[in-house]
Amino acid sequence: MLAVLGCLALGAGGCGDGSSSAADPPTSPDSTDSSPTAPAVEPASGRKVDLLAFSARTPRGFDYDNSLAKEIVFSSSRDVRQNIEYSDVTVFPGTSNALAARLSTKNSSWNPKPTVADPVTIDGATFYHLTGPVGDGVRLDEYGSVRGSRLVKISFELQGSAAQRQELVESVLATVQLR
Repeated sequence: MLAVLGCLALGAGGCGDGSSSAADPPTSPDSTDSSPTAPAVEPASGRKVDLLAFSARTPRGFDYDNSLAKEIVFSSSRDVRQNIEYSDVTVFPGTSNALAARLSTKNSSWNPKPTVADPVTIDGATFYHLTGPVGDGVRLDEYGSVRGSRLVKISFELQGSAAQRQELVESVLATVQLR
């Protein structure tokens, strides 16, 4: 009885049959969630994008342009078939991910408009996900999350096979570090 009370006081992490080791940390329910940042691909290793609310990396060999504003970085492949926009902008208090996704779609020039997919988890935070063809053979995958008064957003406008696009997206998202 005393051992059971001791286990309850210490929590489940310290009790058991002794078969678990420090090398096998307990898993959380979130560890089984589907996420585009699963380490299935090599993380992007290009130039570091360092914005107020997050940092990430561009794919190696991609151009880097932050000349428009300090809150937005554009990155593209040399042939300009793959375009990524990293942004971190101020939003009104109370803005939700759902509202940010609707406004991104409404205020875009995409035709056809992308659809809202299931939310995803990136670096422990919930992001909205817009996806779909947006014209001229380009497919969009946009991920955004309201973090306090900032909207963290990474938008991919890519051409190529589904496997190539997915690998590129996953490699960049694997480098996202929220602040």
